[in-house]
Amino acid sequence: MNIMTMGACTDDGIVFFLPSMEVNGLFMVDLSKDNQAVFIGDFPDCKRENAWQIVKAFYYDGNVYFFSHYSFEMWIMNKQERILKHYTYLDENTGFIDIVIPINNKVWVVSRSPLEILCLDLSTKKVEKIHWDTKSELRNNVCTASSVWKNRIYLCTRLEADVYMGVIDCSKNSVAFYRLNELFIAKNITAGNDRVFVSGISCDGNFVLLEYDLERISLLTCHHLKTIKMNKNTGIDYREMVVQNKKILFLPGTIGEFMIYDINDVSERQMEGLEMPALMGQTLYFLDIQRIGSTMYLFPGAFNKLVKLNLDTLHSDVIKVEANKKEYCKLVSKKTEQIYRETVNVNLDWFLSWVGRK
Repeated sequence: MNIMTMGACTDDGIVFFLPSMEVNGLFMVDLSKDNQAVFIGDFPDCKRENAWQIVKAFYYDGNVYFFSHYSFEMWIMNKQERILKHYTYLDENTGFIDIVIPINNKVWVVSRSPLEILCLDLSTKKVEKIHWDTKSELRNNVCTASSVWKNRIYLCTRLEADVYMGVIDCSKNSVAFYRLNELFIAKNITAGNDRVFVSGISCDGNFVLLEYDLERISLLTCHHLKTIKMNKNTGIDYREMVVQNKKILFLPGTIGEFMIYDINDVSERQMEGLEMPALMGQTLYFLDIQRIGSTMYLFPGAFNKLVKLNLDTLHSDVIKVEANKKEYCKLVSKKTEQIYRETVNVNLDWFLSWVGRK
């Protein structure tokens, strides 16, 4: 059985914790032993339906933290004991939680509601609310992308056709906004060294890469990416972009192809495709991406594989990771209060045979 996850967690690239998006269950896979995902336990004491769906997981001080995608709930698990403990860090209702970013001993949470950015201190479990802005047009913003560099978080927000870059100074607990007049839609953002790169659709309908000064947030260059491929249904759809060795790697969404852009190649403005033979013919969409140094671990949502990508050499390995089907079915049958959603990995024949089991 494939495990769909958007909150995988690893600190060494060997042991991965995989919270399932389909059932209330946490799995672990140890690549040094085998590729079999083992059931660890469920996320207990959920106060809201689907709270067990995890949007972000990370290591801190010997523990693994799991943050809900649907409510202000989290679970803390000691890496050795592997017992999940439930916490509600804010007793308020919310819509989707878009972004959860850990920096040192604090976690920054951006949700659809309330309007403030939340700053959670992991030591005291206290929450501070950081107001977005007094401008009325920013009060119902939606974050479309984020990036971290040192003690700052760079966000792209969009309200209708107005695109802003938000910069959170985590050392001062403050946020500032800069309107990006060149963009109609912002898709990706990445920050590093002395530059911030934002990709998206310009006001004239072209796909562009904007290069900004990291400190002043002033536009330096607008790269017109002429050879970008478009999805006929969704337009531009890249999951994330990464800067490495003066090149930008675009990780695919529904387009299913990696693209590379050389920042210094100002004459051609071209992008090259990066072929991965083991993934050819697959419709890729990476639900989760983990990075350790120059290695990225990519989790496709459509099939049971983990992609290991070396950013220096652009060499990729595809590792099959799956849970035991019988154990997975037992887990589903025990959680009668949960809804199991059929995916591309579970066809109708299998579902009917499972329903008719004795």
